[in-house]
Amino acid sequence: MRISVLVAAIGLGAIAFVSSCRITGPGPRADLAGELGTANHRDAVMSSRFCSGCHPAIFAEHQQNTHGRAFFDEEARMATRGFRREDCIRCHTPRPVFETGIGMTPMQRWTNLEEGNTCMSCHGRAGYDYSRFVGGAECRGAFEPEVASVNHCATCHRIAGTPNQWSHAAHGKQAGNECVDCHMPLIRRPVAVGQPPRAVRSHLFPASSNESQVRRAYDYDARVEGNEVVVRITNSGVGHNFPTANRQRGVESLIIVRDRDGTEIARSRLVCRYPYASELTPHQLTAPRGSQIPSGKSSEHRVPITVADGTVECRLYFKLYRPSPDTDPHLSRCLESRRLPFTDVTPSTAAVVAEQEVFHAGGATTLEDFFDPRGFANTPHGPPSSAPVEIPAGDDAHELDVLAGMLEAHLPEVRARATARLVERFPASAPALVQALGRWSNESFNGAIKAFRSIGARAVPTLREALGSDQLYIRCHARELLSGLFLADDREAV
Repeated sequence: MRISVLVAAIGLGAIAFVSSCRITGPGPRADLAGELGTANHRDAVMSSRFCSGCHPAIFAEHQQNTHGRAFFDEEARMATRGFRREDCIRCHTPRPVFETGIGMTPMQRWTNLEEGNTCMSCHGRAGYDYSRFVGGAECRGAFEPEVASVNHCATCHRIAGTPNQWSHAAHGKQAGNECVDCHMPLIRRPVAVGQPPRAVRSHLFPASSNESQVRRAYDYDARVEGNEVVVRITNSGVGHNFPTANRQRGVESLIIVRDRDGTEIARSRLVCRYPYASELTPHQLTAPRGSQIPSGKSSEHRVPITVADGTVECRLYFKLYRPSPDTDPHLSRCLESRRLPFTDVTPSTAAVVAEQEVFHAGGATTLEDFFDPRGFANTPHGPPSSAPVEIPAGDDAHELDVLAGMLEAHLPEVRARATARLVERFPASAPALVQALGRWSNESFNGAIKAFRSIGARAVPTLREALGSDQLYIRCHARELLSGLFLADDREAV
């Protein structure tokens, strides 16, 4: 209720703001001349409300979409325990991407949190003086030209694995499709007040919360074949896995077999998902297998029929937050419901499997692609294997780099052992750890910070040298470590 009131208040504020702007076309805003060149003006430009005067339709869409509502999104808050999960807030209230660079996890913003991702989070351009920006014709050169490229989107979405899925997808990169083709379709309208209509990108960003968008993603077939129920789910329209994201979402097929009197005989559920880290065995070193459906692939849910006559109920659920019950009105959606009668079936003697998954092999990712800020791999790993992950000894620079890459591993035990090995191999591991401080992902630089804290005062010379790095995150994290950890050991270092 409070969220609805706040959104309504923001909307009324936007209307008042638009009404107060003395704009008769796409020219510069005359009401802002008094503060040009000041920090106040620059800060005003950073707010999405600044853009609403010239772009009211886009601003209205932004307020409704998942980017504009990123701070209040119920799904995100449940998955991150109210943003208490480390660093998730970085991509839900980000400072402009240009500050850290395309491909780098952005910094957290501490103002205008209700705006979620602001216009400038994505559109801001490096090196531009926004303290004097007034809009109008100036907009043509004031914003990031690479906005909405796959690399640009990967800045925040890479951590969930979606860009990497796209890079191998039959309906994604292989078909020449990019993120905006599905999530920012072209529509015809004025891009700004007073301009003629033309083809511009929608800013509604239809995705998992949009039912019509989800229904474009798949084909569903349910039938009785002999003495089996067979449900086939095909990822027929998505340029990434179905579902995507690496933790919370799920697609679930439910099959219930009833006899001629309506008594339930069997119930089986097929789950398509990425496995939760919390579901892994403590100290596990074997990588879990995912059952998300890759682009162009299918998963089959088969259930034996053990009676001669009856009915089968088949349902397909899409879960925004997978632990949610089927009946959750906000986080679960029933996409398909079929009722199939059957008669004169030769009863099967096979056992019914209550919980099923169909696993799909993902491709290997290289260390180089993972290290590259413009790469797509969200973690480095070899081809699927049931063998335990091997932790290198760290005897040379390549093995130390592999260990640094393992700071991103989805297996907690792999991360712990890699960290311990990097600490053990210091100072030989110093270059790999310093580079990890500046890596694109918060999981990696947080792991490097943890390693340096374990190393202790011996790392002071390395961190002092790192203060001169040309990489922003290396400087920031080295300074954080020096000021927060080593003050008692070497005050001069601070």
